[in-house]
Amino acid sequence: MRLRILALTNCPLVEWQGSGYVVAGFGREMRRRGHHVETIGPETLLPFAEQHRGRSVRYPVAILAVALRKVAVESYDVIEFWGAEAWLAVSILAAAPWRRFILVARSNGLEPHYQEVLARHGLERHRQMRRVLEERAFGAADGLTTVSAFDGQYAVEHGWMPHVTLPNALPDCFLGREISSRPRAVIGFCGGWAANKGVALLVTDITRVLRERRDAEFRVLGGAQEVLRSFPADVSAQIRVLPPTADKPEMVRRYSECAILVAPSFYESFGLAVAEAMACGCAVVSTRVGFAWSLKDREEVCHIEPASPRLYEAVTQLLDDDALRATVAAGGHRRVQSLRWSDAGEKLEHAYADWLRVRRSRL
Repeated sequence: MRLRILALTNCPLVEWQGSGYVVAGFGREMRRRGHHVETIGPETLLPFAEQHRGRSVRYPVAILAVALRKVAVESYDVIEFWGAEAWLAVSILAAAPWRRFILVARSNGLEPHYQEVLARHGLERHRQMRRVLEERAFGAADGLTTVSAFDGQYAVEHGWMPHVTLPNALPDCFLGREISSRPRAVIGFCGGWAANKGVALLVTDITRVLRERRDAEFRVLGGAQEVLRSFPADVSAQIRVLPPTADKPEMVRRYSECAILVAPSFYESFGLAVAEAMACGCAVVSTRVGFAWSLKDREEVCHIEPASPRLYEAVTQLLDDDALRATVAAGGHRRVQSLRWSDAGEKLEHAYADWLRVRRSRL
């Protein structure tokens, strides 16, 4: 069955950024499988989206207006909503008894889950009304997709069903690579330099590692030189900050020069950097969030708790224990080889067929 799919997304369609890569990747794979996919991004949904004043009201209304305008003139089988700002559109369209299309909440991060985690750690103020509204985007849809069991379990606990978890796929250039040798004391980090990424712990514990091991080097794989200001001057010579790049083969090279990758985030929906680093043979130290949530500790990843001093302990142990570092690197490498777009597309295709069958049987 050839599906007509309309995707409305709250994230810029910039493929070298995490969410943009995911939205574009799924759209491309579904087109490859013969389906028609029309994607509308925030620059069309909400002109002047960079203006934050009134955005929490303007965005839901804009998404609803675009969705109503599109379904009035064209026939679709599936309408995908990426982002909790779609709560108003999902609520109104879900109540339309005449519709033959299904509403699917596509999540590259469940906003209520994200807010709950950050509020628990004092990083964001809890907003009850905002949370109640956003939960409508997931609870009122005909189906929900998440990208990790970490978010998937949260969805099940809240009764957001039917639900399917579709792990993000990796670009082909990351897959099927052999693990190459690399200096054992190069430690990498890839991600935004922000509080929710655990950078406070990162600075404290990596500084301690660098002071104790003058042969060690810490590399930020895509950041601004201002990152250096976060660290004491006496370790600055051991830190390299590489500029951001959209070149995936270049990212493969950068990961392949690191023995260890650290990812101390408080929340990740998936965490592409973790999977990419594993594909390139890094031993990963990560909090139990996103993709890392379901990985085996000390076999595929070294787990730590958010804001836990175990980051220093885990990195130190991997630096000192060649066998453990090799075991974790090899286990992670094996684990990510299944992250292919063809598998994700097939699973999504089957979910859409099932959900459409249920919807149309009720008409």
